[in-house]
Order: sequence, then structure tokens, then C-alpha cells
Amino acid sequence: MAEDDFENNAIEEADYKDDAILGLIVLELKSHILVALKALQIAE
Repeated sequence: MAEDDFENNAIEEADYKDDAILGLIVLELKSHILVALKALQIAE
């Protein structure tokens, strides 16, 4: 029983790490998009 709990916790932690990584990737992409949009506005 305790082993199952440990395994579930490990899986949940892995999910949180994946979400955190995805969150960072999304933030990076958003910042790149904003920079690109500003560059386009300046170019116009």
C-alpha cells in the first residue's frame, strides 16, 4: 500500500514538472512573440 502511494506521488510530481516546463516554454514563446510584434510595428 505504501509503495503504491509513493509511486503515485512520484507520478504526480513528474506531472507537475512537465507542467512547469510547459509553462516556461509558453512564457518564452510569448516573450518572443511580443518582441517580434514590436519589431514589426517599428518596421512599419
